[in-house]
Amino acid sequence: MPRPTDMTPHQLQTLCPEVSDDEANVLSRLLGHLHRAAYDELLGMFSQDAHVNDQLRNFWGLDRIRAWLEEEISDQHLQVSISSIRKHHDHVILSARMRGDFATGGLSDSVLVDLHVKIGGSKIVRLLILLVLTDDAPPEVRVQVRL
Repeated sequence: MPRPTDMTPHQLQTLCPEVSDDEANVLSRLLGHLHRAAYDELLGMFSQDAHVNDQLRNFWGLDRIRAWLEEEISDQHLQVSISSIRKHHDHVILSARMRGDFATGGLSDSVLVDLHVKIGGSKIVRLLILLVLTDDAPPEVRVQVRL
């Protein structure tokens, strides 16, 4: 059963004991800011040279991340319910069901995503947002770019 958006550091570490105290604190704040739509506070959680990849689109640095938050996230009324947490080397992966006022491309009113988070110096240095498909789903069509 998915967990509510707000999770204490202790709750996060109960789900994944490998998560450090620092990681648990940052992740707890991340989820809280998303839940409250506190995007100025959320932006403050990223390092100056942070990298966000939202479904294969890159946003590098605070200026581009700010624009991404304002243009694509701030009016979406996101609700994130965590279903699992795991640590993989230096990333924490939050598997979640995400709802909001965004186009789901014919999917249900929510989508499954994996949030890959890398934390350094109590800041988010990388956030990858990846749509999760079932193992038997057909591969997505990719636009081919010729170099």
